Amino acid sequence: MRDFKIAKKLTAVFAIIIACFCIAVVATILGMNSVGNSYESFYENSHEAIVRSSNIRIQLQTAIKNVSLATVDSNATNTNAYVSETEEAMNTVKTELDWFRNNYEGDLSLLNQFESKMNEVQDLRNKISSLALENTAASNATAQQLLTGEYNPKVNDAIEDLRSFADSVDVLGQKDFDTSIRVRNMLLIVAILLSVAAIVIAVILALMLIRAIVPPIREIQKGMEEIEAGNLNVQLKYESRDELGQLSDSVRGMVDSLKAIIHDEDYLFAEMGNGNFDVQTRIAEKYVGDFTSILTSIVKLRDNLNSTLMQINQSADQVSAGSDQVSSGAQALSQGATEQASSVEELAATINEISGNVKANAENAREASRKAAQVKDQAGESSRRMQEMLSAMTDISSSSGEIGKIIKTIEDIAFQTNILALNAAVEAARAGAAGKGFAVVADEVRNLAGKSADASKNTSALIEGSLHAVDRGTRIANETADALNQVVDGVQSVTVTIDNISRASDDQAVSIGQVTQGIDQISSVVQTNSATAEESAAASEELSGQAQILKNLVGQFRLKTDGTGARGSQPAPALVHAHTDMSGFGYESGEKY
Repeated sequence: MRDFKIAKKLTAVFAIIIACFCIAVVATILGMNSVGNSYESFYENSHEAIVRSSNIRIQLQTAIKNVSLATVDSNATNTNAYVSETEEAMNTVKTELDWFRNNYEGDLSLLNQFESKMNEVQDLRNKISSLALENTAASNATAQQLLTGEYNPKVNDAIEDLRSFADSVDVLGQKDFDTSIRVRNMLLIVAILLSVAAIVIAVILALMLIRAIVPPIREIQKGMEEIEAGNLNVQLKYESRDELGQLSDSVRGMVDSLKAIIHDEDYLFAEMGNGNFDVQTRIAEKYVGDFTSILTSIVKLRDNLNSTLMQINQSADQVSAGSDQVSSGAQALSQGATEQASSVEELAATINEISGNVKANAENAREASRKAAQVKDQAGESSRRMQEMLSAMTDISSSSGEIGKIIKTIEDIAFQTNILALNAAVEAARAGAAGKGFAVVADEVRNLAGKSADASKNTSALIEGSLHAVDRGTRIANETADALNQVVDGVQSVTVTIDNISRASDDQAVSIGQVTQGIDQISSVVQTNSATAEESAAASEELSGQAQILKNLVGQFRLKTDGTGARGSQPAPALVHAHTDMSGFGYESGEKY
């Protein structure tokens, strides 16, 4: 099963499981059918025989009872009815006996004895019935004698045979029933055992399938996780001809290819790192598919570095030749720059003195401007404070007016309260002794109303005086605010004039500063030119030495040649995909990298 395809494994396992359950289901159905047949046989034979034997005894007892009643009843109608019922009961007995002879498979000897005995007393029963139908005292007496003396003993003897037969039928029926129960129990056990066996087989097959699939998957998963972590030293031991075995083979092949490519790349870069650019891959056939671009990039890197180093070698020769020319020109430039520097220094000293005087004048103007601005700000702040005071006094006047309205309202309330108190006093006087307490309260309310009215009048007088004072203060504050506004306007004019002077001085200082800066720049340029010329001469000598060192360094590299044996003269040829070999990698003119 190890080498089966996974689809075959799954198909085989599920086919076996389905077959087991089909066997269990078929066995259960067959067992149920067998049990049903047993119960059907019991019902149609044993049970039916028990019912019919019981019915024979019932009908026989009915016939005996009716014969007895017919011999003792003097009513002719009743006698006829009893005789008819007796014959009907005996006919039923005959019908039941015929069923037993035709259908019953058991022993009928006792039933035959019963039938024989009943046939023997049939004539006697008919005689008793005839005597009873005569319905006379003598005939009834004779019938009773025959009934008790001959008929009943013989019938009782026949009944014993019938009872024995019924007992045998019961025993046989119980036996059939017990057999059906045993068959049912046995089939139930078989069905349970088959179901358990099917479940056990299913579990075993499932475990076998899990052991066949899960371990290799986990091994492959672990290997892929190692590869993801950068570890290519992965050993997959699982081998099989199924899909998982093929997957393991593919993973092993992938790991081998990756290891070979990585080792080859390590070799190539190590050689180039050591200066060998005339190096080739050792496993070109491994660079297939997307790996082709890696090899192409390495080739481009090799060729570009090879070409660059060759160009550096050529440039080193050119730099060495040019550095000598730069050195001679720099020495001549240094001498002329020294003479210019002395003249520029004298001019710079004169300009610096003028610049100092202008800066002092500009600083004084700025100081005067700052003082004027401070005075302007203070005057403006005073004016703003005065405006705030005017606004506050206006608010006080408005609030006093509102308070006057409130006091007027209080006076009205006091007046109304006084009126109500008078009315209450009048009502209390009308009430007599019962209203004395209410009259006292009314007097107190009237007194309080009077006091409230007096207080509101006094408050109104005070508020009116405050309003007059506020009006005087507002008029004085307005005059003061106008004076402050004039001061602010004057200070602002002075500030503007001083600002103009300050800006003019600043402009002069800036212009002189620019002239000074220009002279300084000229001096700096002259000095820089002189220093640069000296440095250029020294650098040219140093550059010549460095160019020689660079040529020596480039000479350490093993560069690809142009095919004539010369090194360092031409760039290495670029790789062109002219045709494709069996590995899917292109080469031109048989050249391989």
